[in-house]
Amino acid sequence: MPPPDLKYGQVIKYREGDAVTDVKKRVVFGNEEEVLSALKLAGNSINTSYIERNNLTVRNGVSRLIRKTIDFSKLNV
Repeated sequence: MPPPDLKYGQVIKYREGDAVTDVKKRVVFGNEEEVLSALKLAGNSINTSYIERNNLTVRNGVSRLIRKTIDFSKLNV
């Protein structure tokens, strides 16, 4: 059971080939007004740009995550 103050939105992107043809946004937990008020500083829109930027920062900061394979990475000391 999620906590009652959880606000969670989802972005679904539909693609045809390499092009995004449609984007659907929906609120999973909480009501739409609560989610939009929580996003007031982020431009009043549910989007993936903030989490994608965070993922890129973490990936570039941790060299073992830069690899595209789940192979053994030896720490060179």
